[in-house]
Amino acid sequence: MLSLEFYQRFDVVQIAKDLIGTYLFTKIGDIITSGMIIETESYGGVTDRASHAFNDRRTKRTETMYQRGGIAYVYTYNGQSLHSDSLWIEKRKKPTPESLIEAGPRVGVEYAKEDALLPWRFCLRNENLFPCTW
Repeated sequence: MLSLEFYQRFDVVQIAKDLIGTYLFTKIGDIITSGMIIETESYGGVTDRASHAFNDRRTKRTETMYQRGGIAYVYTYNGQSLHSDSLWIEKRKKPTPESLIEAGPRVGVEYAKEDALLPWRFCLRNENLFPCTW
């Protein structure tokens, strides 16, 4: 399992890059599922117009963003949500080389003006299995 220190670093862009190639696990009852993380996005909190915490916006939903790193903020999209008893991330191999990580703009945040264009979406470059789609 990744340490709390991994998530408590200041550089959210580096954290997003470092998550590429790690594995996300969920446990629902007695069933464990997992998969490799091949795409991430990073958000700069209260100064990032694309962040749900922009301008120090605090709601019940965003309160986890104001906690110490290592607490999951799960965004519900089109009514889909994560229902899991537990959730964790593990490294299963060496870190993914920077040369295999492609950067692009975040999606669905056009309202964020210039912040929407920040290249803070990351994808594992592997054209045969899962090409980056931007």
